[in-house]
Amino acid sequence: MRKVRCYDCGKSYDFDVDDFCPRCGAFNQPGKSVRIGADGAVVRTEGLNEKNHAGSFVHQEFHAENRVRKAVGLSKGARGAAAPARPAARQQGKKKNPIQPVVWIIILIIAFNILSTILGALFG
Repeated sequence: MRKVRCYDCGKSYDFDVDDFCPRCGAFNQPGKSVRIGADGAVVRTEGLNEKNHAGSFVHQEFHAENRVRKAVGLSKGARGAAAPARPAARQQGKKKNPIQPVVWIIILIIAFNILSTILGALFG
């Protein structure tokens, strides 16, 4: 029986019965179930350690997923983690210059005047 307290609504519940909070539906990770053995190996309370599954596919996938989670910033915990920056949030800081359309219109007018002068001299 692993009691977990929901970070969103505060309800305590049994993680072995419900993976998600029965009140609000949020997923809450149970407490750490890892210790370091006398030989320096990581031993989990479920009985898994680095030695029993070192060459397995699950071991490789587990560590590959952890590397991706750390790179993206998802492994920092539920409360203290800052949300990863979204592309839309980065672009919100870039404001369009209101003068830019006016500048393009002026450039187009100048280009048409130059073209009309050249074409007038050639065909006129």
